[in-house]
Amino acid sequence: MKKANYQTLADEAGVSFKTLYRVLNQEPNVSRKTRERVLDVLAKNGGIDFFPVKDSTVLILSYLLVPYLALRATELSDHLSADFNCLLLDIERNPAKILQSAQLADIVICIGGIPDGLEDRLRKENPDLRIIDVFGRGGDISVLVDECELGCTAAKYLAERGLRTIWVPMEKRTHGRESIPRCWVFEGWFRDNVPGSSVKFIDLNNCRKAFTGTERPDAVWASRWVDANWILFNMREHNIRIPEDVSFLSTDFPDEIPPHNQDRLDTVYFSTAQVAEVVRHNILRHPIRANTGHITIMTEIKVSVRGSVVDRNAKTTGSQKLNIQSKNKKGSVV
Repeated sequence: MKKANYQTLADEAGVSFKTLYRVLNQEPNVSRKTRERVLDVLAKNGGIDFFPVKDSTVLILSYLLVPYLALRATELSDHLSADFNCLLLDIERNPAKILQSAQLADIVICIGGIPDGLEDRLRKENPDLRIIDVFGRGGDISVLVDECELGCTAAKYLAERGLRTIWVPMEKRTHGRESIPRCWVFEGWFRDNVPGSSVKFIDLNNCRKAFTGTERPDAVWASRWVDANWILFNMREHNIRIPEDVSFLSTDFPDEIPPHNQDRLDTVYFSTAQVAEVVRHNILRHPIRANTGHITIMTEIKVSVRGSVVDRNAKTTGSQKLNIQSKNKKGSVV
């Protein structure tokens, strides 16, 4: 990082030392244009590191008995440990330790949603606490999966490969487009953009019956990563080969949790590293960019190409392909 002092930063920004001081302390008597110019200079020179929040204590809370959330919490802790003092605790265990730790923390990150009443108890213990809710809508900042973008991305990825008949296994209690936004967006995108296509929702808990018959879809989409293993198991039970017989697209399937008898799955996903950058940015910028309201941030959705989805358009001419713009790289599609 380039070494600088407050005077050199003030000189580069074209302001007095006192104006720089006012920006650093969020004093109101600085014009917006001047404030933004100073902030840009600070960012350019690594000036964010002048703030004590660089050594902030970050308390990460998650449901550690849920493998997916435990994995994401551990990844996030690993990403942030280089900049902050991180403590990872199970949100469902030892509430006394959580509240005690909150007294000494600067930031709390909840992964998987904040339980009812916990946010109020945390703020009672530490009124200055900033709370970031990953996958939930509480706290000062919410980091959410963009459900609409996820559904559209999954649909486009399958459609541009010539796949028109799609099965989406879902729990019976969640059947219906209104149950999971990504699913009704997925269905709607196919209906509006691919004439003659068919999206069929089948009972997840009884998908063995669906795979027993002779009818086969072009592809199966597991709209939740937790469903993928069960679906794959039932497909294997009926000797359905992936991708030779049926293509398979998962959602946010982590490499660290191997799928059933399948080395690699194409998956629509968001990156934990991206979430970590969002968290890091908002922690570090908060002291100099005052925020008076709740912030909601949507994650960017990508596709990882791993070989479980065939491209039926590979041998067709360009004019026969569905006109969908995308970038296809080995290992990922943006």
